[in-house]
Amino acid sequence: MSAHPLRLPQFPGILDYPRLSDALSGLGCRDLIAFALAGRHPGLMVLDGLRVMGSPWSERVDPAYLESVGRDRAARAPEAAGHVRDLLDVVVPAAVDDPAALWRLVLYQLAAGLRGGSQQEIAGRLKELRIDAGERRLLGPALLAWAAGPEPPDVELLASALSAGALHGAAEAAARVSARPVHDPLLRATLADVRRRATEIRALFSEAADHERHGDVEKAAGLYLRVADLTSDEPGLEEALQRCAPRRPAGARAEQNGTSVVLTWEAPRTGGHGYRISRDGAPVAEVRGTTFTDHDPPIGIPLAYEIRTVRAASSVSEPARPGPVTVAPAAEEFAVESVPGGIAGHWRVGPQSRSVEVTRQDGGYRARFPPDADGFLDPDVRPGTAYSYRLRCMYGQVASADLTADAIAELWPPPALAAETTIAEDGSGVLLTLTETSVGAVVLLRVPAAPPEPGTALDPQALPGVELARWSAGRSVFVPLAAAGRHRLLAVTLHNGRAVAGAAWTVEVRPEVERLEAAWQGEAVRLSWEWPPGIGSAEVSWATGAQEITRSRYRERGFTAQVSGPGTHRFEVRAGNRGGLVLRRPAVVALEGPAEIGYTVTSRKIRRFARDYAVTLAVRGRPRDPVDLVVVAKDGGLVPRGPDDGRRVLMVTLTPETPDQVHDLGTVRGPARLKAFLVGPAARRTLLRHSAPEPPKVG
Repeated sequence: MSAHPLRLPQFPGILDYPRLSDALSGLGCRDLIAFALAGRHPGLMVLDGLRVMGSPWSERVDPAYLESVGRDRAARAPEAAGHVRDLLDVVVPAAVDDPAALWRLVLYQLAAGLRGGSQQEIAGRLKELRIDAGERRLLGPALLAWAAGPEPPDVELLASALSAGALHGAAEAAARVSARPVHDPLLRATLADVRRRATEIRALFSEAADHERHGDVEKAAGLYLRVADLTSDEPGLEEALQRCAPRRPAGARAEQNGTSVVLTWEAPRTGGHGYRISRDGAPVAEVRGTTFTDHDPPIGIPLAYEIRTVRAASSVSEPARPGPVTVAPAAEEFAVESVPGGIAGHWRVGPQSRSVEVTRQDGGYRARFPPDADGFLDPDVRPGTAYSYRLRCMYGQVASADLTADAIAELWPPPALAAETTIAEDGSGVLLTLTETSVGAVVLLRVPAAPPEPGTALDPQALPGVELARWSAGRSVFVPLAAAGRHRLLAVTLHNGRAVAGAAWTVEVRPEVERLEAAWQGEAVRLSWEWPPGIGSAEVSWATGAQEITRSRYRERGFTAQVSGPGTHRFEVRAGNRGGLVLRRPAVVALEGPAEIGYTVTSRKIRRFARDYAVTLAVRGRPRDPVDLVVVAKDGGLVPRGPDDGRRVLMVTLTPETPDQVHDLGTVRGPARLKAFLVGPAARRTLLRHSAPEPPKVG
């Protein structure tokens, strides 16, 4: 429900009601009560019926009847017509939509009906309505305003002063009200209470002034503060508090606590004080207690704190100045321990530190580290000897408190380091050779994550991997690696119940290409294969050459190798090498080259115009299909240019099983022009080479 925007004089006590912003904001107490007392028309008495406990408010009010009463009242009192209309704009909707707001009207009607009642009667009526102490306090100004009659400005001032805690103003208003006869018991009781409290305040103020005149400023200040608790408008109170300046805090101390400064002090004898803290002249905080922690002071510089006692707003003591303090935080978690290679220490410091100094007590080790360092290693130690170390953080020229830590140097086996690493030619594994160590055995582990740095101490009962081999340092061991992927290997030296990490290797086993095939394509060989995932290039090698090809180029053009000669041609395809220790098993395919048949013609003279001829065959490789070798002699003036030119003197069928042979051609008369040709389907895939005839041998 939204209340009608009333424009009537406001009364402070009414504004404290929780629901006035919805229903009755702006209704002046005097206006409402004046309207209620202007006439006792029976229609308005319906509000009295709402006092019945447990009855729904909306069922106790007839909105239509209220409207008719309002019209009748406005007709009888035209000067009040506006107020009547405004009141009905609130009451009528409240009767239907907001019974709680209407209940506030009941309180005012109750106030109007209590004229001449005693305090006991008023309390009883309020109790009937379940009005608690808080409600009675808010109802008080309304009752006072009603009791004042038609012109109650002094009573309103009295109510306003009381609600604001201004006892001096309330006493003045009470004096003016008391100048006239007061018949209302509630108002009489209120006036009496105001006079009693005013008397108490005057007595306290007078006693404080006496103590002040006699020099007991602390006692006077305590009494003035009691006056301040009772009233907010006592004349001269602020000046009196300023004259009684509080004493400075006693026993002020400032101590560093980590990165903070803790201030403590003792309170003056009198209460009611606060304390103002400043650092290097700048305000930091105001507190009520006698301790304060400065959580964010500057680091590494002397700090001057001042503590002042504050009484009231402007009464401040001289400062108490604890000794200067410099915040120089020490390192945290400083510890040393025996490790392979010496004694190691570690710590943690804040970002404000300029440097860190570490000193061994016997002077054998001294170093300064930058602020981002977090550890050191002292290698110059003897096993079985105890050492003590001191650490301090430096903040310019200011040093933190020293921290100390002790450790006994122990004998550790030296780490095994890699001397040589060889990758097997066939990609089946790696040959590892380690440097010799003075003591201990070496265990080779396959570890699941990045191996520790050489020299790191390990738990011999819980080594971080699976054992692959165990051998003496200085010897070699072959490690077969079959599964594709990344293999992390770690050498660990074991001796006398201790384990030390040594050399580490990361070996990548690249997957093999699959379904490698080779086929002749003219005088070249075309290779094809399936690429495994993650492989971007491949290396192809054969007897007379090698070439690398990318995956994208292979998709565009395939791969062709230029080869020649008879015999078996072997091709190897490996995954490309991206650097590092990489095992690449080759996929292998072999392809028979063309057979090569060499022939030589020899002859010897037997007569003047006759010679014996012989053809010697030298077969390299074997023909894949049968092929005929034809030797043709010159016939007349025809020089043989093909197997059908001239006279055939020899025809031999060559098969894969044909051995090297010598064929006697017998006697050939006249100058011989002999030439060999290959005939048959396989002739184009067989090479024929002619060796120059030997000089004739005369028998």
